[in-house]
Amino acid sequence: PRRAWTRPQPTACARVREGGGSPSPSRAGEEAMIHLVIPGPPVGKARARIVYRERLGKYVGFTPEKTRTAEEEIGWIAKGAGCEMMEGPLRLTVRAYYPIPRSWPKWRQKEAEADKPSQRPTVKPDLDNVVKLVKDALTGIAWKDDAQIVDLIAHKYYGTTPRMIIDVDKS
Repeated sequence: PRRAWTRPQPTACARVREGGGSPSPSRAGEEAMIHLVIPGPPVGKARARIVYRERLGKYVGFTPEKTRTAEEEIGWIAKGAGCEMMEGPLRLTVRAYYPIPRSWPKWRQKEAEADKPSQRPTVKPDLDNVVKLVKDALTGIAWKDDAQIVDLIAHKYYGTTPRMIIDVDKS
């Protein structure tokens, strides 16, 4: 059964214009040119699937629905924030906040909430797959080609609110 996809509300993000907007912690003392907050647990880019279609008599490749939906959501949020295509070399900062497991004891949950180094997430999805998904989702929206990204900063954290925070600035 195919679930109907609904466009996310653009209130979950902010476009930072020159001279205004909220500061981004991507680099101390500077503001990000694009600052997006994507609600929900981080999603990694899944491999394309290839299946044989007897009706067509050939192999057909497709992107898994979860990956496609996550890319569309990031794209809609970026468009709703008024993102414009950026030129030149760029710096991408991705912070992925994973939900704190409820099965953990309270003391460990508090440590994870306080961002203790001993309580950083080592769970799936892998950070490189999360970054791949973000890069593919914003290609054609925030930049022409993801080859423009020359600086990449990515972190995994536990948080009470699962989300991804994406900052893009000139490098």
